[in-house]
This record gives sequence, C-alpha cells and structure tokens, in this order.
Amino acid sequence: MKKKLTVLIVEDDMDAYQAVVDAIETSNFEEAEKGEDGVTIIPHQATTFTEAQQALTESGLSFDAAIIDLKLADDREPSDDENGEKLGGRRVVDMIFKSFQLPMFVYTGTPSHIEALRGRESTFFRIHKRDDTLVADIIAAILEIHQGGLLNLLGNEGVVQTFGKHFHNIFWTHLAPAGEYWLLPTNREALTRYVAQHMTEYLERSSNPVHAGFMPMHPAEMYIAPSIKEKVYTGDILRDAATNELWIVITPACDIVFQKADRSVTPIRYLRKADFIALARLTRWTNMPGVTYTTGPVAPSNIKLLNDYSKQQRYYFLPRHKILPASFVDFQQLNSVPEADIDTAKYERLASVSGPFIKDIIAQLSYYYSRQGAPSLDGGMADWI
Repeated sequence: MKKKLTVLIVEDDMDAYQAVVDAIETSNFEEAEKGEDGVTIIPHQATTFTEAQQALTESGLSFDAAIIDLKLADDREPSDDENGEKLGGRRVVDMIFKSFQLPMFVYTGTPSHIEALRGRESTFFRIHKRDDTLVADIIAAILEIHQGGLLNLLGNEGVVQTFGKHFHNIFWTHLAPAGEYWLLPTNREALTRYVAQHMTEYLERSSNPVHAGFMPMHPAEMYIAPSIKEKVYTGDILRDAATNELWIVITPACDIVFQKADRSVTPIRYLRKADFIALARLTRWTNMPGVTYTTGPVAPSNIKLLNDYSKQQRYYFLPRHKILPASFVDFQQLNSVPEADIDTAKYERLASVSGPFIKDIIAQLSYYYSRQGAPSLDGGMADWI
C-alpha cells in the first residue's frame, strides 16, 4: 500500500501556493514510478493563522510536515520586540514548537522576522529565503525524513504519541538538534531504541521532591515476562525441568551473545563465546534460614529477617511476579552448565530481569567475589587508641 503524507502549506499568496503544489505534483509523478514504494504528498492550504490553527487542532487531519510563509493575509505590521506582535506564520511556528511534533520548513521572503529562531535550526526545522531555495528541495527533504522512518514512529498519530508530553520533549529537545543521524533507513532500529531509551528516562522522572527526581518503580518493572529475546540471555530466570529449582543467568552479556557458527551440523548451529553458562540459584523467601511461615499475614519477625537478608552482599532480593515467588539470588549457590544445554528442554525460561536491575545484580555479584579480607587485630579499641 502506498504511503501518503499530508503537508500543511501555510501560504496566502495563490501564486506562491501554486508553485508549492506544482513541486508536489512533480514529486508525486516521480514517486508513482516506484510503485508500492512510492510516496504521495497531499497538500492542505491555510491562508491565515486561524486557518492553520484549526487545521492542526480541529480538522481531524494528521500532518506529516509543514511549509510555512511568515506574512499572511490578515497580518498586521509585526513588532521588532520578540515579545510583541508577530506575523501569522511565525505564530504557527511557535504553536507547532509548543504543541506538535512535525518537521517545519519556513519558506519566506522576509526571514528577518524569524532570525530569533535561527539557533533552533535542525534537520526538522529550516528557515529558507524564497529567492535562495527551490521548493523541490524542501519536498525532497520531507521525503528524506519519511524514508528514515521518523514520521511513522514519531508523527502526531504515531505509536509513541500515547506517551503524550514526554514524546513532544523528545522530538524537539533530543531528536531535532541531531536530526541528521536519523535520515538513513539503515538507522531505523537505532532510532527506535533511541526514542525508547529517552522515553524511559522521562518516565522515570518524578516531580515529587521526596523522590529526589527519580520515580520509584513498581516491582513488576523488574521483569520482562515472558522473555522477549529468542535465546537465553543474561538476566533470564530459568526453571530446571528435572529439579524444579529456579536459577538466574549471570554470565556477562559479552560472553553469552552468539559469535560463531558450527557448520559441521545441519541446520547450522550458532555458538556463544562462553562454553559454559553461569547460573545463580534463587531461594524462595519462605525457605530462607530462620524464616517460619505457613499461611496468612507475614509476621513482623519474618519481615525484619528478610530485610536483613536483603542488606547482605550475598543476597539480592527479587519481588514476586506472576508465576515467580519472591526470592533471593544467592551468590554462594552457583552452577555452571554446558552452553549446549541451556537452550534445550532442560530449562524453562520464565522471565527476564530488566536492564537496570540485571546490571545491578551483576555489579553486586562482582563486588561480592572481589572482596579482600584482612587479618583481625588482637584486642579491642581500648588497646589501640
């Protein structure tokens, strides 16, 4: 199915508008020769600020880009003061910066009226003087942005739009200033990860001063269940099919990725760098030493004991989630299994510990085994001072 892009053309001069339409029709003709891979651009004209505002907010249309002239039909003489009266096109630019996320191309004979925004120019916001730039070049720039996948992912009707105001900040604060990175189709997967990482950062922020700027996370956020990666990976929680014991994969990611292929078998088997996969055992909280529990509310003495365990370097607490009971990773109970066994029916993948937490688990494991003991001093403080 051919892709259609709707472009808002903010222009009151009919000759100038027709020049844009002619360039769009030429582009559409050239794109039609690409068959299903072609892109059709549909222009939508607004001759005043009010019409542009209505098109963006009330028309029900979703725009993929905007080409904006500054001086419109109902404009009064603008003020030299940045905070004073502005041309209608400049007000459209301000409105899009404030509330929308779509590439803008100012195409005007009076660029001096928008010089204050020169510092915000990027791949997604350009100021062009009419006599110095061809409309065809602007159309080509819109198609290039579309080719990179940004309009699909980040448009006003894109999948990420559900994240609301955070997405708006990501578009103008993080993506636009470095927009040239995201024009190549080969960077689409990187673009998706980039947006997801920034979205996570925004979602983790808290306006509550008690949280010191960081939003406390729900226990369920510690897990990805079921696991997404196709093969067993660092942080996966496995159930041993023979013993029903739970284990977590602690082999570093750099060793568990596939790096070579065994072509002596059919089908070809891809091998990890590690010959053995390291696991740490999960001990259910009810089985921790000293804990006595049958049913009903957990006794305060048990809560205190569990809190004490969670503070020890030997253990890392994992909260309950779905089919996972609350457990402690025990860094003293380790196991090493052949790499060839890890992706077989011998182990059932139940979930994965999410990125921020598995990094913390690996860091604590590393610290636990890097400790260096020192001899105890004979006597007491009274003997040493």
